[in-house]
Amino acid sequence: MQFWLLANNNNKLVMNADFSSTLIEQDYLDVLTFIKELSLCRTHIDLHHLLNTSLLNVLDASSCFYCFTDPDFAHVQVLDAINIPESTFSCLQDLIKYDPLGQRIIELQRPVMAYDVDFPRQNATDTLKLFFQEHPEHEASRQLYWQHFACSMGALNLPDATVGVGVHRLLPLDHPFTFREIRILELIRPSLMQTIRSLILSDELKRYHAFADCLATIDSPLALIQQDWRIIYNNRSFDALWPETDQHWLPEGLIQVLIREIYRCSPQDLNGSPLEIPFYRFNKRIYRPVLARIEVEADGDWLWLLRMNRVVDGYSKMLRRLQEMGLSSREIEVCILVRDSLDTRKIAERLCISYNTVRNHIGKIYLKTDVNTRTQLIELMNQ
Repeated sequence: MQFWLLANNNNKLVMNADFSSTLIEQDYLDVLTFIKELSLCRTHIDLHHLLNTSLLNVLDASSCFYCFTDPDFAHVQVLDAINIPESTFSCLQDLIKYDPLGQRIIELQRPVMAYDVDFPRQNATDTLKLFFQEHPEHEASRQLYWQHFACSMGALNLPDATVGVGVHRLLPLDHPFTFREIRILELIRPSLMQTIRSLILSDELKRYHAFADCLATIDSPLALIQQDWRIIYNNRSFDALWPETDQHWLPEGLIQVLIREIYRCSPQDLNGSPLEIPFYRFNKRIYRPVLARIEVEADGDWLWLLRMNRVVDGYSKMLRRLQEMGLSSREIEVCILVRDSLDTRKIAERLCISYNTVRNHIGKIYLKTDVNTRTQLIELMNQ
C-alpha cells in the first residue's frame, strides 16, 4: 500500500490541489503502534488502559466505549467505557438504539461514520433533545454527562454488526470530526474489533463451567478442535453440515483452507484474536469460518474453537463475487463507495488518497469486472 503524506512545519494536516485531506506520517505510526499494542491485550483492563492512553489521544477525543449488540440494535450491552460514568451506561445503551448513526452504518455498509462529516452536528443535538423528551427516566444522566456532549463517531464490525465502538468529544473539545479521524478509526477498526470479540468470547467461556454444555446451547455450528484437527466436541448444528463424512476430523478441504490462512498470520495475531476466513464453499453453500485459539490449561495447552457462519446476506455475497473476480481489498473499498454514489473526488477524500490513485483503481476494477461504466459496475454489485 502506498501512503501519500503531506505535512507543514507544525506537523499538521494540510491540503493542496491533489488532496482534499490526508494523514501525516505520525498518524500512520500511531496506528501501527496501537495495533501492535492491541495484540498484547488479554483482559478488559488491558484494553481499557490502551484506549485511555492511546486511542483518545490519536483521535483527539474525550471519551469512548465499546458494546455488544445485535444487527437490529434490539439489545445493546455496553461492555466498558473510558471517561463515561458507569451510572450513565443504562442511558447510553438506550441512546445507541435510538441514535440513527448505527442504523445508517448498517444501511450504507460503511463501517465508520461521524457527525460533522456524514451528518450535520445539529442532527446529533436534535437526537439528544428528542431522546430525553421521550425518556424522562434518564434526565439525571443528562445532567451528569450529556450536557457536555459535543459530537460523536461510531464504528461497527460489518457485516455481522455485533460489536460497536463509539467515540465522543465533550466540551470544551468542540471542534468537528474530520476525514482524518474517520480514516484512522477505519484503519484501526479490524484489529480493535477482533480484540473486543476475543475478550467477549473469553468472557463467555469463563461464564460456563461446563464447556460442552455452553456450546450445545448455541444455534450456530460450533466445534472444539485439537491442534491436529481432530474434533473433540461439536454441537448438533455442526454435525448437520457433514452428515456423511468422518465425524472425528474436519473435512480435508476445510483443513487446507484453515492452514493456509493461519500461515498468513503472525503468532501474535493468533494469540487470542479470532481469525476470520472470508469465504468457504461446501455443498453449494457458502460459509464464513471463524477460528479462535482458546487457552484451556495454565501450562499453555490450547484448542481451536471453530464457528461456521452461513453467508446469506446480499452484501456478503457481493463481496464474495468481487473477491472471486480478483479485486484487492482497496479496490473493493472503492467499489463500495462507487455504489454509494460518491464521485471520484469524494472517494479520494474518504480514503485519504489522491484523485489520480482513485482513477487508477477504477480503471483496474473495470478490467477485472469486465464493465465499462459506473452504472454497469453498480448493476453488477446489486445482482
